Amino acid sequence: MRIKVMLVMGLFILGSTFAEPSPEARAAAVKLMSLLEMDKNFDSSMQQAVKMQEGMIDQMDLSDAEKDDARQAMAGTMKVTLEKFSWAKMEGMFVDIYAEVFAAEELEGIIAFYESPAGQKFIAKQPELMAKTMEKMQGVMAELMPAIQKEAMKVHEEIKAKKMAE
Repeated sequence: MRIKVMLVMGLFILGSTFAEPSPEARAAAVKLMSLLEMDKNFDSSMQQAVKMQEGMIDQMDLSDAEKDDARQAMAGTMKVTLEKFSWAKMEGMFVDIYAEVFAAEELEGIIAFYESPAGQKFIAKQPELMAKTMEKMQGVMAELMPAIQKEAMKVHEEIKAKKMAE
């Protein structure tokens, strides 16, 4: 009996996890994405991530030639990343996520906030917030980079030693 109850509860939870969002939730999610100017902000955030990585390379203890190599490698990987992660390709996924996480009524409440004067101010200041965040994160990463490099070298040496022992 206990196993049957647990099985039914598990199926209920599983079924509710995969429930399709309502058309109203999808429509509200689309409206919210538009209101938040996600198209402009998403692509801008991706470009800022590229600049942050370039800044990190500049701060690394590398020769000019090594920095050039690192920039070339980063440019190649970022080109592929930016093509894959453009807003045009990611919008549907974000709409799905918001529509799955929030009910239509919740999305309407969020929309009401962002349509308010405070919400509009918050939206308008997003680029400034993102730029300041990236700037601060670049400093944090610059401090962390020597430890990351040291750990990477340690792992590399351990792998090399292990291969030589085999």
